[in-house]
Amino acid sequence: MGGLKSFFSVRDICECIALYDIVRSGQISQEEMLQESRFGNHQSAIKALNYSVTAANVGLDYARGLNSDDGDSWARTNENLPHTADLTLSGDPALVTKLHLTNRYSDSDTVKNCRLDYKDPSGSWQEGTTFQSEKTKARQSFDITSGVATTEWRIVVLDTYGGDSDINKIELEGIQE
Repeated sequence: MGGLKSFFSVRDICECIALYDIVRSGQISQEEMLQESRFGNHQSAIKALNYSVTAANVGLDYARGLNSDDGDSWARTNENLPHTADLTLSGDPALVTKLHLTNRYSDSDTVKNCRLDYKDPSGSWQEGTTFQSEKTKARQSFDITSGVATTEWRIVVLDTYGGDSDINKIELEGIQE
């Protein structure tokens, strides 16, 4: 974590926590926060994050293709919800700021309510940002406001639109030094 420690000062982190509370309350968007704060200077530091899928409670072989354009859809079932897949970042810890999700279909076989959890410094999973996917196979983007830098993230599919959970791709963006 030494990289992020030198990237942000204590003052930066305090400001970020205060702004995070404002974003979470819905008063401003994450984009407005970056424009209005000193953190706008770090906008260029936001980049695509590489990860590998290290575990899944269903369909691990399918889940391993979530970070690929030519992967197969995951989880291909609506049994044993919630579905989880652990995403381990390559390199240093990162503050994830955005998740992009692409469903395989635009019908009932799409995910609905999801969450991006994270592993805290003690090694325990914590509930993160919850978001709702639409019934579409178009790429969708969701702001992530967990405010934590870590290498361990978990996508949680809470429910679907009645059919199977079929995600083609998950992409993460964030700040990683």
